[in-house]
Amino acid sequence: MGRKNHHREKGRSGMIRFSQLLNFVETVDRGSFSAAARSLYVSQSALSQSVAGLEEDLGAELIRRTRNGVRPTYFGHLVYGEAKGLITSFRRFETEIRGLLSERGELRGQVRIQCTPGAEVYLSETAIPEIRSAFPGIELVLLPTTDMRRGLESFLSSGGQLGIGACLDDSWEELRDAAGKAGMVCEFFGRERPRVLLGSRNPLAGEKALSREQLSGLDLVYYTFDLAPRYLPLFRGSAARMPNKESVVRLIASTDSAGVFAPSSIRREMSELRGRVRLLPLDSGDEAFVPVVHYLIHKPEEELGREEQCVLQLIRFYPYTES
Repeated sequence: MGRKNHHREKGRSGMIRFSQLLNFVETVDRGSFSAAARSLYVSQSALSQSVAGLEEDLGAELIRRTRNGVRPTYFGHLVYGEAKGLITSFRRFETEIRGLLSERGELRGQVRIQCTPGAEVYLSETAIPEIRSAFPGIELVLLPTTDMRRGLESFLSSGGQLGIGACLDDSWEELRDAAGKAGMVCEFFGRERPRVLLGSRNPLAGEKALSREQLSGLDLVYYTFDLAPRYLPLFRGSAARMPNKESVVRLIASTDSAGVFAPSSIRREMSELRGRVRLLPLDSGDEAFVPVVHYLIHKPEEELGREEQCVLQLIRFYPYTES
C-alpha cells in the first residue's frame, strides 16, 4: 500500500471521515480489499487509499496483508470495535430520522399540555415554534394551571397525557415518587433559583445583588398561589396579597415593594414593562431562596400516542437553564 512507516508516533492533524471508518470496517468484515471494494461499489485502489489515509490520520498500522487476505493489527482491532459501534448507531439514527420524516405529514390531532403560566410562556418562546414547524398537523393546546403546588393533583385528576410543572427543590423527590406511584413518569426539566423583583425606581434597583439586610427593609407583595409567602420572614413584612401575578408585578413597578419569582415565570411581564422592573439575585453564596425545579410529567411513553411522543421528544430539547 506504499506506506513508508507503519509506526508513526503522531498522525496527521486532519479529521477522520466517516467514509474512512466505513471502508475500514467493511474491509475487515470481508477479509480482503477486493471483496470489500465489490461490496462498497468502489475501486480497489480507492478503497486501499482510504484505509491508508485512516492509518496515516491515526498514526498506526491497522491492517496487515496475509496470504489469505487481510487481518487487523492490535490497534486495528481497537479501532474496528469502536468504528463498528459508531456505524451501527448511525444506521439506527438514520432509520429513525427517515421514519420520522416520512410520517411527519401523517401525524395529526390535538396534544394537550397542562403547564404552569410560566411554562406556557417558556414553551411559546422555545419548543412550540419548532413543534409547529416540524409537525404542522399537530394542534397544541396549552392548559395553564395557576397553582403549582396543586399541579400534580390537577394533572392526575384530569387524565392528562403530558404536563410541565414546578415545585421547590426540597419537595421534588416527594413529588417524583408520588407521580411514580400514580403510574406517571416525572422527569427533571431544569432548575432555577428565585430572585427578587424590584421596581426600577426603587433605591436598591441599581444593586448587582441584594443582601439579607437589604431584604429586611423591604415589604413583600405576593399573590394567592405564589412561592413568595415562604420567604416572608426574610422581609420587613407583607405589603399586600394580590389576586394574580400580573397585579403583583404592576404594583412592584409603581412602588418600593418587592416580589420573589423564578426568572422564567415572569418573562412575559418583564418584556411588557420594558425596564420598569429589575430582577436581582441574592449575594453570592446566599442560599436563602430554595431553587425551583421544573419537571415534565407524562404517562409511560409506550402508552402515549405517536403525536404525544414526538411533542415530548422536542420539548426535551429545551430544558430550563439558570438565567
